[in-house]
Amino acid sequence: MDQDQLEIAATKIKQKMQEFPELSEIEDNLSDGKTEVEIEVDQSKARAYGLNASTVRDTARAWIQKQSLGDLKFDNLTYTTTISMNTSDKDSLEKLGNIPFTTTSGTTVFLKQVAKISEVKAPVSLARDSQKQVVSVSAKISVDDKSHVSQKVSMALAQVELPDGVTREVKGVSEDINESFSQLFVAMAVAVAVVYLIMVLAFGNASAPFAILFSLPLAAIGGLIGLVVIREPLSVTSMIGFMMLIGIVVTNAIVLIDRAQQLREEGYTVRHALLEAGKVRFRPIIMTAGATIMALMPLALGLSGEGGLIGKGLGIVVIGGLVTSTILTLVVVPIVYEMLEGIKNRISRLFNRNKNKPAEPDTGALDM
Repeated sequence: MDQDQLEIAATKIKQKMQEFPELSEIEDNLSDGKTEVEIEVDQSKARAYGLNASTVRDTARAWIQKQSLGDLKFDNLTYTTTISMNTSDKDSLEKLGNIPFTTTSGTTVFLKQVAKISEVKAPVSLARDSQKQVVSVSAKISVDDKSHVSQKVSMALAQVELPDGVTREVKGVSEDINESFSQLFVAMAVAVAVVYLIMVLAFGNASAPFAILFSLPLAAIGGLIGLVVIREPLSVTSMIGFMMLIGIVVTNAIVLIDRAQQLREEGYTVRHALLEAGKVRFRPIIMTAGATIMALMPLALGLSGEGGLIGKGLGIVVIGGLVTSTILTLVVVPIVYEMLEGIKNRISRLFNRNKNKPAEPDTGALDM
């Protein structure tokens, strides 16, 4: 593949990325390798001023290299501030020659007096991945919602027309976020399966735990509504909040259905047992949910400093999920439980009817 095609593609990608104010420090691995400034220290001249080659080299590097001054926040955007010598104009070599040094005797010596400064053409080395030449264009996302920005940039870059034979692939933060989401979805599926198996072992049947699992969609709906209302992005921390809900929400349904099971063993009908269980367990369910919500309120409001901003999505998801699941669990889960028990009873009656049905008499003729 022609290197010029890769340079053209990298330039187009950088121009498109520069349209996003959320991105900063946009650069590629080609532009840095096109030219080099060579500083050749004259050992005899340096020693005449009481200097050595390493001192000259380290001092020149400190002047030339980019130095970070920290991050500045303005209008919800974070800007990384740096300071460096401007070497982009035609007088850059002269500026480098005027870098001052202080000798042991206290006099000032300039770099051009002890070294030869020249600009040389440097070979550009292209990285390879699976035997293909690769040019990387990188940028820093300066806002908290990295997932949303990464998605917007990826969609915009997909519309950029590249030279023939050049393809694009988004990696970095975007790839890490997608991988984290995939792993969390798998972990959530495993968590639901484990919770269901534990409840089957505890209840001794499969219908009651299945009814309890219907509280999980109610919690997920509440968590998503909370994120939409607060305008908080769906992040990795909010996904962890959904995982926490799997263990928190089912406890309310377990307390309700367990009491209904006990009442049924005492001879109550299904509906009567559910109504009595709702009356008895209503207060403990409201109290436990309310206590959890109040405990997570500082986290959801971001009152814990910089660390609290990271966990804000988690707090909002758990609070929203608890609110909806607590209210709807007292209605939806009993309805599902009664429906499942009705289906199970009808199947049981049908099975017993077929089992107790008398055999048909044998009306076959006797052969003589």
